[in-house]
Amino acid sequence: MVNKVSISKIELADEIRRTSVVVNSSKPITNATLGITDVALNGLIDDALLRGFASDHGIGVTTGAVSSELQRIVRLRGGAPAYATWLKETRQSDDDVRVLASRVLTMQAVRQLVLQDVPTSAEYVRLLQIVVASEAEARDIVAQLAAGAEFSVTAQNKSLDAATRSTGGDLGWFFLDDTAPGALAWPEIETAAVHLPDGALAGPIRTAIGFHLIKLVGRNVRSIAPDDFARLSAATFGHWFEKLKSNAHIIRYP
Repeated sequence: MVNKVSISKIELADEIRRTSVVVNSSKPITNATLGITDVALNGLIDDALLRGFASDHGIGVTTGAVSSELQRIVRLRGGAPAYATWLKETRQSDDDVRVLASRVLTMQAVRQLVLQDVPTSAEYVRLLQIVVASEAEARDIVAQLAAGAEFSVTAQNKSLDAATRSTGGDLGWFFLDDTAPGALAWPEIETAAVHLPDGALAGPIRTAIGFHLIKLVGRNVRSIAPDDFARLSAATFGHWFEKLKSNAHIIRYP
C-alpha cells in the first residue's frame, strides 16, 4: 500500500514479467543477477506515488490519450506487422504497452505541473582558470597573483590546459546551481565556483588533470540555455520526487 494506492501480488507478478525482459531482446534477466523482484516492486511503488499525486491534483490520463500514444509507438516500430514482431520478440502484449504508455503520459503530466515554476532565465558567471602540475606551483602562483600579477597573462604563460591557455584561461560562461550540478566537467571546480564572489580566487583545487586556480570575472542574467534548462528541470523533479517518496506512507505486506 502506497498512501491510498494499493499494489497487488498479481500486479507485481505482471511487473516482474515485464521487467524480466530486455527491450529488443528475447534474453530474460534473472532474479539472481539483478534482484528483479525488488526492481519491479520499486518501479510499481514509484508509479503508485505518481498516480496518487496525479489523482490528488486532478491530473488524469484518458483512454483516448493512451490509444494515441499506442498508435505513435506502432508507427515508431515501423507499422503494425513490425510492431507485432517486436511484441513477440520482447515477450510483451498489447496491454503491456498500454500500461507503459499510461505511465509515461502520467509522468509527463506530473512533470509539467511540478516544473511549471522552473525559471527560464538565470544568472550566468564567467570563469578563468590556471592549471599546473603541483600544489606547490599553484600556491606560488597564488602568491604572485596576490602581489599583482595578471591572471590572464599568468594563464597564458603557465597553464597546462591547452584548450584555455591561449585565451588567458577563459573557461566561458556557466549557469551554476548547487541543487543542479553538472555544468562543469570537474565537480570539484563547480563546487568551489558555485558561491564564489566577484573577482574572488579559489584554489588550489585538485582534479584528474592537475591543480586548478579559478577566478570569477563576470556575471550576467540571461535566458537559460536548453542543456542547462534540462539539467535544472531534471534536478528539480528529482528533488521533488525524493521528498514525495520520503513523506509517503508505504506498507509492505508479507
